[in-house]
Amino acid sequence: MKRLIALVVAIGVILLITAVEDAAAQNHQFCSDCHIHGDCERYNCVFGPPPVPPLSGLVQHHSTPLRVFDHAEGLKFYLVGNGGVQEGPVIPHIKEFTNWPVGMPDKEFVLSTFVNELTDMPVTITYDPAGEFLRVVTCYQDGKQYVFTIDVDNQVQHEVW
Repeated sequence: MKRLIALVVAIGVILLITAVEDAAAQNHQFCSDCHIHGDCERYNCVFGPPPVPPLSGLVQHHSTPLRVFDHAEGLKFYLVGNGGVQEGPVIPHIKEFTNWPVGMPDKEFVLSTFVNELTDMPVTITYDPAGEFLRVVTCYQDGKQYVFTIDVDNQVQHEVW
């Protein structure tokens, strides 16, 4: 009986220590978005980061509110904000637009508009047939505009960041 009580007390102490450590780490103000900046270890955040696509996508800007990856089915967008990530739309490869038949608009036109639910900021993706590129217009969580283009070779140019 004494062994059983000792075992229960030991397990309780271990669970209590773990809960206190977890609560302390989660309460640190920088742990909520440490995975975005890659500094979770710096603040001893003990919880694992959410599933964030790596920064090896097309957009190489660390604090981007959008990440874009080249997939077989097109350009896959991920929305970033408030310490989380959510899947966004897939836009066909730009080469698909350059092969459109006669009658395609000759000026920039909207492909997709939506709201990044993690930042409550609008996102607009347009295609410019004259330059053969996509333009992505959105904002950081603080409202500062963020605009970049992706050309037919998947090269990214930041216009506003």
